[in-house]
Amino acid sequence: MMPGALPRPPSRLAGAAAPQLHMDAQGNAFAQWPSGFADNEVQTARYVAGRGWTRALSEPVTASAPATSSVQ
Repeated sequence: MMPGALPRPPSRLAGAAAPQLHMDAQGNAFAQWPSGFADNEVQTARYVAGRGWTRALSEPVTASAPATSSVQ
């Protein structure tokens, strides 16, 4: 469970990017999905091995590309 997460309902996903999950060799992960709060936002959260998920954050999607981050 990710605190603060509100995924976009399937009925509103037309044209939205698919949810993404990236994981590194140490077991840390980064998740990004279309926000259920606003059509021009994505939500992101990080999983830190041994600590769990961070609170989901909303980020604006730019006209040229969706917001992205990487696991570090």
